[in-house]
Amino acid sequence: MPLSPNTTILDGKYTIIRQLGKGAFAYVWLAEDHAVGQQVAIKELRRAELSQDEFTKLSHRFQREAKIGRALRHPNLVEVYTVEQWDNDLLLVMEYVEGETLQERLDREGSLPLEAALDVAMQLCDALDAVHTHPLGIVHRDIKPSNVLVTERGQAKLSPKLTDFGVAQLAGETGRTFGSGRHHPGTPLYMAPEQESGFGYLAPAADIYAVGLIAGEMLLGRPMKPRLLRGDKWGEVLSEEPGWLVESLQKAAAEEWRARYRKAGELKAALEAGLRAEAEGRERAQREAEGRARREQEQEAREREEPQSPWRRIPVGARVAAVFLVVVLAVVGIRALIPTGPRATPIPTAEVVETVVTAIVETSTRFPPTDTPVPPTPTPIPPTNTPVPPTSTPRPTATPVPPTSTPIPPTDLGAMVFVPAGEFIMGSPEGEGDDDEDPQHTVYLDAFYIDKYEVTNAGYKGCVDDGVCDPPSRNSSSTRDSYYGNPEYDDYPVIYVSWYDAKAYCEWKGMRLPTEAEWEKAARGTDGREYPWGNGAPDEAKLNYDKNVGDTTEVGSYPGGASPYGAMDMAGNVWEWVADWHDAGYYSAAPERNPQGPDYGPYRVLRGSSWDYSRSWARCAVRRGVFPDLRSDNRGVRCCAVATSSS
Repeated sequence: MPLSPNTTILDGKYTIIRQLGKGAFAYVWLAEDHAVGQQVAIKELRRAELSQDEFTKLSHRFQREAKIGRALRHPNLVEVYTVEQWDNDLLLVMEYVEGETLQERLDREGSLPLEAALDVAMQLCDALDAVHTHPLGIVHRDIKPSNVLVTERGQAKLSPKLTDFGVAQLAGETGRTFGSGRHHPGTPLYMAPEQESGFGYLAPAADIYAVGLIAGEMLLGRPMKPRLLRGDKWGEVLSEEPGWLVESLQKAAAEEWRARYRKAGELKAALEAGLRAEAEGRERAQREAEGRARREQEQEAREREEPQSPWRRIPVGARVAAVFLVVVLAVVGIRALIPTGPRATPIPTAEVVETVVTAIVETSTRFPPTDTPVPPTPTPIPPTNTPVPPTSTPRPTATPVPPTSTPIPPTDLGAMVFVPAGEFIMGSPEGEGDDDEDPQHTVYLDAFYIDKYEVTNAGYKGCVDDGVCDPPSRNSSSTRDSYYGNPEYDDYPVIYVSWYDAKAYCEWKGMRLPTEAEWEKAARGTDGREYPWGNGAPDEAKLNYDKNVGDTTEVGSYPGGASPYGAMDMAGNVWEWVADWHDAGYYSAAPERNPQGPDYGPYRVLRGSSWDYSRSWARCAVRRGVFPDLRSDNRGVRCCAVATSSS
């Protein structure tokens, strides 16, 4: 006998109150549990409306959902209490969540504000951390807005609860469990590529993929996947969102599962860091605005208090005329004092006067008449610890500097290497490498210096201590809770710096970021080699890559990977910001001499790969475009200086 309102079942244990919803195979009811005195939700599987095969299959799912639900306890997971049998039907008794599904919320409101959307996403990450770390080895496989219940929790905040583990994968299972035999079960609009195309064991990264898509949907107001399948980029779809957020979600929903976050908690940490940096930026901007307003008020007060001299009260035009008159009288007077004999050289009074008049006219046009006093412009004081590049005269040839096999002493960490003027081969031949690396072309560069080592934590801290640079957005690294500011890692590369941070640091040092062309020449020399050390394949003796170490290493740790000019770590360890905007087609129109990159664009270029990227990224020609405000545990900086006769 099917359930209906005002029905008491199971010897008075439950009283059905009303229907909450209906799915393809089940009804959901609100009921009163008299044994514990609370309201519960009961999912009813009706045998009469299903074939025997369907009922058997769905009964198995009910039992599985009950098993998983009873094993999991987390504030962001719907709690499952038990499975009951009523007449011929199965009943799944669960926690009652007073609210609505996230899908219903989005259908009604379209999208969510940034902070509300990310708050939901981060709580889902908390839930998934509990799911994925459970000994049962659980992967949900069907995370979607209709399987997320949300309730209001004050101040426009939402509390999500993940539900429906009916098709979850347990340790040792594959896509054939509840699948078609061709792929895993799930909802195509939120399924990861490996979930759609295969039936092998599914990693937790598939659930992280779904959360990335849902986060994008909460911001966009409609599903992300159709846009992505059409070929649109994340930055195009979420063009109004901050760059750090776009990259975080893009990584969460990367096509290749190994490129995604390894844990849901890592996605949450990236979102928290971005929100924290945004808040700090707003606070800093507000403080600066308040400081400017205060200084302007103080200046106005001083001007009101200081008596103005009679000369200052005369209009500027009149003052200029007075000066002109004085100068003319002086010239005429001097002319009258000079002897006029036959041996005397005549002085062209008219020319002198004309020169004076011209100078005064030019001055008056540059400084038009005004009665508003102009406050003095303070002269900037350059940093007192600006390093001086090597004073030796540049050598005319690019003789490779033999790498040393001895440890690099800390006193050498400020060294630079010289790259002489001349041509080199830039990019990759057509058909090799990525599309943005061709056409391969010859570029002429003026001579320059470039840092021998990546900028270290200790070096960057000097800029922070001087009040010029912002500190890294996080003090930790991939595996170290204490990294920046810890003396143990002073000689390791600084990370969690944006392009703007990198630029500010180099300018504080009296230098600048290298252009893409300068960076690539310093890395590969003039012979078109594939890697800084030559054309031999990467290995662990030449660079820190492919998570072989699992984190950054001390700069200069791989002398066998030195470039022809002696620059260290040009492949691996950390990506390095360069000056240029990224344009995939720039090489086709780039100038042959000293190219400076495109005039504008959404992305800045990173070069050199990092500790967590595979060998294919270690090539000298690899380019990567990234939003300039993004920070990560695999990005750093190296500076450049022009080589002149004075340097």
